[in-house]
Amino acid sequence: FDMKLLIPSGSSAADLEKCEFFSISHDNWNYGSAPAASGKLLYADGEGFYLYMRCDEADPFRTYTKENDPVYQDSAMEAFFNFFPDLPDSGYVNFEMNANGAMLSQYGTGREGRKYLADLGISAPKCSAKIHADFWELSLFIPLDFIYEVYGLSDARPQIDKIRCNFYKIKESKPGEHYMSFAPIDAPSPDFHRPDFFADGVIA
Repeated sequence: FDMKLLIPSGSSAADLEKCEFFSISHDNWNYGSAPAASGKLLYADGEGFYLYMRCDEADPFRTYTKENDPVYQDSAMEAFFNFFPDLPDSGYVNFEMNANGAMLSQYGTGREGRKYLADLGISAPKCSAKIHADFWELSLFIPLDFIYEVYGLSDARPQIDKIRCNFYKIKESKPGEHYMSFAPIDAPSPDFHRPDFFADGVIA
């Protein structure tokens, strides 16, 4: 599996303007009728990653408002990252966000045994959401300090030059249930916790 995402380098969130959008358009399980979603990812050396996501959807379904609420039942966008794929037994962080700006965040190596970042004593970064007339958008800054803390590397702080990642548009409730991904997933039923189908993210 060799899907790649080129991650441009920059110095601040303003440089996101120059980044190209990636499309979250794989309907792996043929649910159909999902709103178009896309994103941008930028790496700022010495600082962290800037993520921007957009969904072309008016009045998105949004009921949850608190940290670690099951936002995937709402109309949500998600970003899953393994920041150190070459480390043995390294896991990935899942950020799941709705149009209220509520975010569920966990760390683990697969679907089973995931831990909420809050339960690990780690403060998750805060996402911001904006709803416009015909689309909604999310912004999330993922600091390097946070990444090193999650992976237990605060003292070592190795260089990050490649990651593994996938991005999703989801609504796990009816009507309009859907499961879209950036990198395709070859699984019999909807499952985003498949790091074996993450794309390679290469920092340019």
